[in-house]
Amino acid sequence: MNKRIVFLLLLFLAVPLYAYEKPEISMTLQECIETAKENNRDILAAKEKIIESRKGLLDAAGNFFPSLTVGGTYTRLDEEPVPMFPVPDAYTSADRYDITAGVQMPLFTGFRNTALYRSASLDVRIQEENYRMQLNKIEFEITQAFYGALLADKLVNLNKESERRLEKYLQQTRTLYENGLVSRLDLLRSEVQLSNIKPRIIESRNNLRMARASLALLMGRDDYLIVPEGELSIKYKDHRLEEYIEKMLVNRPELKILDLQETASAQTIRIARSAAFPQVTAAYNRRMDHPDGFRDSWGDSWNFMINVSLPIFRGFSTYSETARARS
Repeated sequence: MNKRIVFLLLLFLAVPLYAYEKPEISMTLQECIETAKENNRDILAAKEKIIESRKGLLDAAGNFFPSLTVGGTYTRLDEEPVPMFPVPDAYTSADRYDITAGVQMPLFTGFRNTALYRSASLDVRIQEENYRMQLNKIEFEITQAFYGALLADKLVNLNKESERRLEKYLQQTRTLYENGLVSRLDLLRSEVQLSNIKPRIIESRNNLRMARASLALLMGRDDYLIVPEGELSIKYKDHRLEEYIEKMLVNRPELKILDLQETASAQTIRIARSAAFPQVTAAYNRRMDHPDGFRDSWGDSWNFMINVSLPIFRGFSTYSETARARS
């Protein structure tokens, strides 16, 4: 009686798994990996981080170039200006125009711009290694899920084969019982063995469906159930632990990321220290006005400047920022 209750309970729990039938699609392991590279959200996010870091590198490179600004204003006076002294053929107008253009170029920033550019360049390499790490991770997970689904399918077939054998065995036992060659206990034992295999079949089918759904989820195709095309096989190969450790130390993206982050940390310290250095910039400005005094023409003027600022005391900010960056 208890076994029948367990069987009905498993059957009831299995119903929701088959309530919504998703379409199935057969794929090889390599096809699953390539599909995951195109659709997996972790892979797509890693790609976007590379694009973002390259934009940051372009932004850092812009610090080395001069900046150009252009502006203009129009002013309407309430009345035309009157010269203080009589000026022959003086031109007066309530409309005033001026156009300005300026170019500013950093000459020395305490190595800040150089450190910013190197830091951005290292960030690009870090994101590229992170993308390679995600590729390795998803390839491993896809391979694991792929062969897990193949194994789940094999278990379903094995349980079905066991069921067929137990049914055949039950028929033989029933025939022997009817001819008085076995006891009723043997017949009941055969019936119990057959009833015990049915919950295992349901469980193995559910595991197979979950394995295929997990594989599809890793691939970013959770609207399908992926049916793996392949065979479970064993390949024997000689292994040398020392050789694998050496390859790991050279090729693992996680270790390369740590090295790049350590180098980038040194640039962070340089950025903090740059606040203690003098800042030198050059600027060129040009201005055009109309009217030019009391003449009906455009006036032209320009100036060139070199600005130098030297921080004398910043309230220990440079020291604290440098110490924090070093930490």
